[in-house]
Amino acid sequence: MTVWIAGVVTLVGAVAIALIGWWVASRHVPQAAEEVTPRVSRARLRYFVALSVALVLALIVKFAAIPVPEPGRTREVTLPRGEVPDAITPPRGCRFHPRCPVALPTCGWEGRDFIEFLEREQLVESPGASDPNIGDVGEWKVHGFVARRSVDAGTNERVADAVHSLLQRAPPAFAHAIASVSVQDRDVIVRFRAPDPLVAKEVEGRTVECLLY
Repeated sequence: MTVWIAGVVTLVGAVAIALIGWWVASRHVPQAAEEVTPRVSRARLRYFVALSVALVLALIVKFAAIPVPEPGRTREVTLPRGEVPDAITPPRGCRFHPRCPVALPTCGWEGRDFIEFLEREQLVESPGASDPNIGDVGEWKVHGFVARRSVDAGTNERVADAVHSLLQRAPPAFAHAIASVSVQDRDVIVRFRAPDPLVAKEVEGRTVECLLY
């Protein structure tokens, strides 16, 4: 209601200013000139009327487009997580999957996603990430769908168990994207499954490449 009141006040003010301008302009036009050129006065009047109508319509459209505030209504704001994907080495599979709130296990998760997950968990000091068996983020190496860490002899099983415990806190799509957590010699290997192929589809007049369609 306040928005509409402000709109009416603005509209009345605009019309009043236009009328004052018309009156001032008319006072400064010599009477002789109006008698000699009556068509000029009539054309000026038509122009004033057309301009006023256009001004009124423009203000109506402007204030009609302003949304009516609803103080008691709450809205859930969902923003993309993470950062914009690297254009040089984009994510595998769907380029948007690291930031997608409804990503699937087969969207293209890879080793660097495990590193980012580990960084977030250590940043919030979650119990699983603070396990010394997980180690520092810099100790993990990434190659495609694999993240691996070389450990001391005899500790690899404990590190693998710590990774399994940490993954219990992971989002379901991310956790189910991991094909295996295995031990090979002195390495602990986190391996992701390959993504499903993306096929372009026509959805509501748009071309999309998403496994949800």
